[in-house]
Amino acid sequence: MLTEIIVVDADLDNIVPNIADYKFIGQADFSDQIAEARKDVYRMVYADMENNNPSYTHAKIKDEVEKVHDFIETPNLKDCIVRLAISRIFKGNSLLEMAGAYEMEASLIPLRYHYDVNEDNVVDTGEISVRSKYVFGR
Repeated sequence: MLTEIIVVDADLDNIVPNIADYKFIGQADFSDQIAEARKDVYRMVYADMENNNPSYTHAKIKDEVEKVHDFIETPNLKDCIVRLAISRIFKGNSLLEMAGAYEMEASLIPLRYHYDVNEDNVVDTGEISVRSKYVFGR
């Protein structure tokens, strides 16, 4: 489940320098919040792939999502995971306004990724998926 995208506490610390102050007593790291944020992004990618490929079965979509990679230059999926994890940390500490701000930031990051269909570790034009979060009209 997006295992090739590595997110650690230092990534959260880059966005919120004092994030370690929000750990609960006995909490070693934020791995639980990062795992939950990773699940949220997995669901977004799954839904995106399901919408773009309505003929795919559940098993086929799961296989395709396992091939999803983040771009090195613009790691949108990683950025989204980081901001959602920060949002979860603030929610857990009852700082709902801060949590909402980071959740909003995450929602504005375009869902941009590539999935290596032929597993050649090369980003081909047909393997790129870009979906803007902005919707115009009705």
